[in-house]
Amino acid sequence: MKLISLHLENYQAHVDTTIDFVDGFNVIIGPTDAGKSSIIRALLKVLRDTPAGKGFIHTGEDTCTLTLTFENFGAVYTLIRTVAASKNEYSLQKAGEAVQSFASFGREIPREILDVISMAVVQLENGEAVDLHFSDQYDLPFMMAGTASLRSRLLGRIAGLHVLGSASIAASKDERHFGTEIGHVNNECDQLRKEIEGMPDVAALETHVKTLKQHLEEAKALNTKVEYLQKILGDLNAIKVAGKQLAQEVQALPQLDIDFSLLHSQAAQLAKLAQYSVSLHAVNSQLNTLVIPVEINVDFTAPTDLIKRIESLQKMYTQLTTIDAGIAGIDLSKYDIKVYEAEDTWQKELKALGICPTCKQPIAQGHVHVEIKDKDV
Repeated sequence: MKLISLHLENYQAHVDTTIDFVDGFNVIIGPTDAGKSSIIRALLKVLRDTPAGKGFIHTGEDTCTLTLTFENFGAVYTLIRTVAASKNEYSLQKAGEAVQSFASFGREIPREILDVISMAVVQLENGEAVDLHFSDQYDLPFMMAGTASLRSRLLGRIAGLHVLGSASIAASKDERHFGTEIGHVNNECDQLRKEIEGMPDVAALETHVKTLKQHLEEAKALNTKVEYLQKILGDLNAIKVAGKQLAQEVQALPQLDIDFSLLHSQAAQLAKLAQYSVSLHAVNSQLNTLVIPVEINVDFTAPTDLIKRIESLQKMYTQLTTIDAGIAGIDLSKYDIKVYEAEDTWQKELKALGICPTCKQPIAQGHVHVEIKDKDV
């Protein structure tokens, strides 16, 4: 760091003083109480922020300003320290850049300023702080004060020997630490050797571990099957619930009064009528192809009407067959419903109520119905 100039405004005896420093050695001379020591104290105030308080402000004034211009790291800086009744601030400006202001920084100089001035107080290994850059007015010349050990440490710090000392001390500490660690590790190794000597055959343990791994794989496979069966069980329970719900819906449907014996009888009759219809169509075709030279007066009105009736019955038979096939296609077994049992139960209930299952009329004495199968039409 190279000092260029120092301007003092209202600092002790200096109202407006500027000191321009030259390269090399600078000596300040003057009569007693001219303010020579004040210049050193002003540098201390700027670079060390000592002394504290406001007692150094010129009598009759309320603001003191110290401006130090210096060169460091190849750049020129201006550092301003302002002290007033309501103002306590540092300002730092690098040439060609904006001003940085620092207020409310407490007792410590802002780190940004310390990094620029590079004049830190030396901290020795024993915790003692020594300022190599400033000395008091009545101190002995540089490196003449203090004990021999203090001067030795200061010279070591200046020459950089403190780094080697610190490294040596750290290496000694590491050596002792690692020696202790090696002893602990050796003790652990001895303990492990003793434990290994009392352990069973490693090969037998390895075989046992392989068997356990195999059992584990089998258990995983069984677990997969169990999960699959649980899924199937869940699906089955869902089907049961849906079946019960469907059974309830079927039971809620209105009861149909179906005479199954009559349906079967009419179906048989329709089958015979269909056969007769086919035969009549064949006869009619043959009659149409006959060539009768003799004029015969035959009335075909009745046979024609009969054929039309047979065709109508054939259509009815086809419809009934479709209905019967639809009924037969219903799978009632999965809902535990049996048609014949339902029909039997239905007839029993009607008889219990005194109603004839066939004609749905009240049952009187001597009330008899005879079922005629394969009735000729």
